[in-house]
Amino acid sequence: MENNFGETQSVSLESIPSMELTEKKNEKGEFFAGTFGKDPKNPEEIRVNEDSMLVREDLGLIAVFDGAGGHIGAAQASQFVKGSVERSFEKNAEFFELESNEARDDFEKRVSFEMEEIIREANRSFLLNSMRAGTEGSGTTGTMVKMVEYEGQKMLLVGHVGDSRAYLYREGHALEQMTLDHDFILNEIYPGEENVEKARELQWKLGNTLDARNFSAEEKEIFQDKKRHGVSNAFGLEADKLRVDIGLWDVKDGDEVLVFSDGITDNLTDQEIENWVKKSVRGKAVQGLMYDAYQKSKAQKSPERSGKPRKKDDMSAIRVKIGKIEQGSEEEKKAEKQEGGVSFRASSFDELYTILRDEKFTQPEKSTGEIIAHIMKLELKARQILERYDTKKEEGDLAFLTRKRDLRSLVVELLRKKVASE
Repeated sequence: MENNFGETQSVSLESIPSMELTEKKNEKGEFFAGTFGKDPKNPEEIRVNEDSMLVREDLGLIAVFDGAGGHIGAAQASQFVKGSVERSFEKNAEFFELESNEARDDFEKRVSFEMEEIIREANRSFLLNSMRAGTEGSGTTGTMVKMVEYEGQKMLLVGHVGDSRAYLYREGHALEQMTLDHDFILNEIYPGEENVEKARELQWKLGNTLDARNFSAEEKEIFQDKKRHGVSNAFGLEADKLRVDIGLWDVKDGDEVLVFSDGITDNLTDQEIENWVKKSVRGKAVQGLMYDAYQKSKAQKSPERSGKPRKKDDMSAIRVKIGKIEQGSEEEKKAEKQEGGVSFRASSFDELYTILRDEKFTQPEKSTGEIIAHIMKLELKARQILERYDTKKEEGDLAFLTRKRDLRSLVVELLRKKVASE
């Protein structure tokens, strides 16, 4: 899958999918993202990842595009639209800046218009390209979040087509879905702008009720409809049929924005996602909730989870913590202590290796997903320490690379032992 992350890490083990991860930071915030589309344990399911993600911390821009599964050119569709959107934001970056003496209402209307124009231009380009390539009928969702600011007030500008989702989390508040799924509930059950809130309520109930026995007869009928997981709106529709939702949200430093493809939200409830965000430091939520969703997509059916049936799909997740947070902040130290994290006070590679080698993962109450996320977090910390050693020129290039290889081998072995013990 094409991405815009620069250098990424990949973890490929027999028991888990191959995941691409990234972490970036600047004055706008801390950006974490992960995606996978393969299942090594079931070779017949190996296929191209039809999700594409966009992370441009320099533009304050994140997005997820989910190619319409089963259609010819689904992966190419998500990649094409992603590229078109990215180029437009690069070219028109100044249009999202505040103009002199501009009233807030005028600013909001202008940036909302620019977002919609970028989306509609990407759709026009995609339609033309599909005709040339002979892939008419292909399509992709697209959920984009652009950071903008009006006189010190930070805002999230959200552009949305399809059923990928954007959420906002603020400490002390419930996770809030900023987008509306464009599905048959919105299109057929509750059509029309006057019924949007009814559609939102029904979507929420059908997506967040674990036990299907709690549905009414009417809700159960809708829940069982084969069209429920289909998408009614996507890039690839004719211009007059394409629905584009635009929204603006005031935010402050410390708030978090999350964007997912439906591979995540079809397998996890909002509460399960929120639990990961609340208890996780930095990138751990992305890793942990993706593995959690993956495990649930493979789980055996049970009455207790009949309202959230498993769904195998590509999975992509982006999490951004808004505002600059200094390394080693009190917030991070407190959260890491609560998570039982390891304190890395190693003065040499040998001491660091010993800390990792002796790390125990025997807590039976923790899921494999949590353990995996913790191990990967250890590896990231270790790499950061090794990079500091390298900049001090204390080791030659060959020795440094050899030690990084040894470190990865150790982390992989720890993970294999944990999985094998379950």
